[in-house]
Amino acid sequence: MADAPTPNTNKSEIDIVKQQIQTLEERLHLDDRGQISHIINRISALEESVEKNKEETDIELKSSYRNAAAAWALVAQLQQQMKKMEHVLESQSEQMARTTREVEDLRNRQLELLDSDEVLEERIEKLESTEPLSPTQEYGPTSTPLNLLHILPTATMASTRSSENVPPATQPTVNELLRSWTVHVSLMPSKDTPFPFEKDTTSYKRCLSRGLHRMLAVEGNDAQSFKDAVSRAFEPLLKGRPWVPLQAKLCDAERLQGLPMLRPLEPRLLQGNYDQAFLKQHCAVLDAGGRIDSLYIAMEHDSLSWNFLRRSPVYMYGLESAWAHDTMLDKKDEQDASRDNIGDEGDESPPAGNIVRALTGLKRRMSDISCSSLDDTDLAVVKMPRTCKSSPLEIRRGVETAR
Repeated sequence: MADAPTPNTNKSEIDIVKQQIQTLEERLHLDDRGQISHIINRISALEESVEKNKEETDIELKSSYRNAAAAWALVAQLQQQMKKMEHVLESQSEQMARTTREVEDLRNRQLELLDSDEVLEERIEKLESTEPLSPTQEYGPTSTPLNLLHILPTATMASTRSSENVPPATQPTVNELLRSWTVHVSLMPSKDTPFPFEKDTTSYKRCLSRGLHRMLAVEGNDAQSFKDAVSRAFEPLLKGRPWVPLQAKLCDAERLQGLPMLRPLEPRLLQGNYDQAFLKQHCAVLDAGGRIDSLYIAMEHDSLSWNFLRRSPVYMYGLESAWAHDTMLDKKDEQDASRDNIGDEGDESPPAGNIVRALTGLKRRMSDISCSSLDDTDLAVVKMPRTCKSSPLEIRRGVETAR
């Protein structure tokens, strides 16, 4: 039978067991502490990685927002540019349409000028074919002056011929010299203007609005009365500058019959004694009764430009629309609007109505006239027919007189 354990033996065994348990607990604590530290380190690394990724994500998101905003701004800019291009295209289309109309207008005007050119050349040929009078030739007391024959209407030719044998009239009395009379006077922009402006044209309305066409009352038949009446009526335009009457001759061309043709007086007639008899003989357009109906005058050394007339006082209201920009009239008359003395001495603007340069001795045959300058193609040129009234006096009134 085995020996029974003693109390000392049991105690020592218990102590050994306790030591082993304590050793195991210490080892367990050491293992747990190492694992926990490793886990904590891993968690810290993961947190840092997550924070870093989050910051990068935020940066990329903000960059995406900025890119999107820039893209929308670019889209808005492109839309604005498209609107501007549409406006530019619309304005260019309107300008092309206006240019087309202006080209057609210029074409029609050039056709009219060519037609007038032919008429003038025919007239020049007729004038050159006739034998000119000698400057020293004097008119006899029973002869009718050549200029008066040209100016008198057809209805008065017979009475003029029938009165050739009438004895010369006596000297005018004092009552006749003091007798007042009326006349329609037109101040032409330049003494080189070949024809008056046609009624209801832009040029005619411009001149009428500034008082270049006026009905004057002359207090006597002497030259001083006529000079005073003209200088007083046209003082806002003349401004003290000298003027001369123009020689008016009714055109006898078929399509311009009755229209006044204007030209400066011959040097031998520029003596300043412009009384009623002189005006009737050399300058005036006469009515059917042989009385002075209208006269044309111009400045002797100067001319009137559209710029000067535009800034002149208004004489007749209701015609300001005629002063809108006109491609033909205002093309060569554009100057700085800030100039104060437009149209006075020193103004280099061309005279109003000076569209075509004066013909300086150029004479062509009718076969030499060509319209090839209008277009490079073989387009046929159709000339615009001119209509003339039966009465020369009615035609003249339609051209110039404002009743």
